[in-house]
Amino acid sequence: MRHRALIAIVLLGLALRIGYTIAVYEPSLAVYHGGDYELYRIGAEAIWRGDLSFTNDAFLLRPPLFPLMMAALDLRPMLILAANILLSTAIIFLTYVIGRQLDLSHKSALLAAALVAFDPASLKYCAVLLAEPLANLTFASALLSALALRRARASRSVCLWGILLGAFVVMSALARPAAEYVWLLFGLWIVCVRRDKRLVAALAIALVALLGAGSWRLHNVTTFGHNSFTTLGNWNLLYKRAASVLHQAEGLDIELALTELTRRVEAGLGNDPTNISAAKRHHHYTGTVELQNIMTDVAVDVFLAYPLYYLLTFMVGLYRQLFDTVGPLSLPGIIWNIGLLSAASYGLWRLLRERRWGDVFFFLLPCAYFLLGSLVFCTACSSGRDRATVIPLLAVMAAYGLMRLLNRRITASESPSPPADS
Repeated sequence: MRHRALIAIVLLGLALRIGYTIAVYEPSLAVYHGGDYELYRIGAEAIWRGDLSFTNDAFLLRPPLFPLMMAALDLRPMLILAANILLSTAIIFLTYVIGRQLDLSHKSALLAAALVAFDPASLKYCAVLLAEPLANLTFASALLSALALRRARASRSVCLWGILLGAFVVMSALARPAAEYVWLLFGLWIVCVRRDKRLVAALAIALVALLGAGSWRLHNVTTFGHNSFTTLGNWNLLYKRAASVLHQAEGLDIELALTELTRRVEAGLGNDPTNISAAKRHHHYTGTVELQNIMTDVAVDVFLAYPLYYLLTFMVGLYRQLFDTVGPLSLPGIIWNIGLLSAASYGLWRLLRERRWGDVFFFLLPCAYFLLGSLVFCTACSSGRDRATVIPLLAVMAAYGLMRLLNRRITASESPSPPADS
């Protein structure tokens, strides 16, 4: 019976994802083209032609794990969508397992899985030709590995789970670079929550994470001359974060703000900026180290010129990442996210009251990492993208809080009423 309920929730989540994908599907796939997908496609086509050394500069911007998946699926959009639906659905099951590893009851863990099944951001980011489902599934696997590492006792098990945790973090980063440094938080957390073999566990995580991320950095140094995991951070810092500040501070149309920033970069390179349009910014995705440094300098100049607006745009970023879900699910998404975050906050507060510090920081550290990364680099990026990454954590916290409330109400209703005064 227990397994039937979980299977039913997973199948319901699968049906919802298939239904939403069909609802937003267009025969021309125009809704999926442009932006990130085109960059992934360039890399996948290079792999499909035999470039397994990843020499196309598209890989400097977008690491190769998702392009590898696209190439394995013969670059067929329908197959990629089907794979993303399955990857997104698998997160529902992993959420249940994460809940059980955190000592949630069977019913509470089922509720957490159901919350992921219905989550609007999860639905949105399964119906895309993007890396989110792959990155989010590998990150959820890292969360599960971290919990297993906390419970492991034998040295062999500690090493195994530490290696798996580091590997899943690297895989998530190679699908979507946002997770590049999250292994540091996992290492810090495991050192604090384990009573023995803590250094062995932390070293296992660090060894694999540094080896994996370091190998990709070394590839970028030897192939492109860039000592970085990706150049996407600089591009987002300028053309997402600084553009938002300039747009608000000077009241410029966003296209004019982008044009102004592009011209400043071109002027820094010694080029004539007179006839430069905003479209030129797409040529700044990779380029030389000098170009990347100039982009950073231009972004910092904007922040220093308008420090108040820099701080105020944090509020825009908070709204977009915590509550907004752009697209057909926008309004129901806002209502859903208010309820989900309220329940998750109550669940976190209960954990604090119970002094379950290890669980508190297990929830808080990854959520803070992705939220702060979004606020620093990309307040104008896609709404809910980082929220979808940590949805297993939010769902487990919310389920814990909701079940505590329900149990309190049941206990109160079963308590005998005091006798009336005679």
